[in-house]
Amino acid sequence: MKEAWILKTGSIILEMLSGRNFTIILLLLLTANYSFGQPCLECKQKFDRLIAIEAQDMISDSDLEEGLGIAKELYERSCVDYIDSIANNMAYGSINLTHTFASIAKKRCDSVGVSYYLNYLNFTSSSAEEERSFGLERLFKECPETVLEQIDQSFFGDLAWGFVNNRYYGPVDPFEDYGYKALTDYRNSIEPILNTKNYIEIFNETYSTLIKAEKYPDEIKMLLKKIAEILEK
Repeated sequence: MKEAWILKTGSIILEMLSGRNFTIILLLLLTANYSFGQPCLECKQKFDRLIAIEAQDMISDSDLEEGLGIAKELYERSCVDYIDSIANNMAYGSINLTHTFASIAKKRCDSVGVSYYLNYLNFTSSSAEEERSFGLERLFKECPETVLEQIDQSFFGDLAWGFVNNRYYGPVDPFEDYGYKALTDYRNSIEPILNTKNYIEIFNETYSTLIKAEKYPDEIKMLLKKIAEILEK
């Protein structure tokens, strides 16, 4: 079952409703004006449209353009989470804005799709949301060479952070569809395997096409160095 956000005055409680034990994380609201929710019906309607684009099998240039416009508007209005329902003065949500737009870009994993996600990252550069890095790494896994062709070294830290979190359980991320991974404690679910001894092996398996291409040795070396630095902390 999907995550459920419970927004209350002064706090946010995240409950993971699944076969596992409840995981509850309590955070202070960053602002008083629904920092993590939609303040109006119009925002919900725009989020609905973004979700509809994500559900498409094929993503066109116009879909990317429309999706980026919606994502930017929602972000500017602090509508970064989709509210499913409101009951007893509590708002329940399950979908994250960055995760949704990253998914759209990943379905169009070519130079155009990558450029649109990078545009979104630059637009939200003041945000400390970790899902930004997670989304970039998922895009990198899908089309690593295309991503490397469009980014500079300033993005390598995000890629390394995304790798450490997304590949914590190996090349296949069992929680890839969870939009709130950064706020979720999975310690009682699946045993993590990533560590300082096997990160190169997991890296090579995750990005096998990149390794086989043998075109970016310096970039790979730098990424591995940043990954090692994170793991050693």
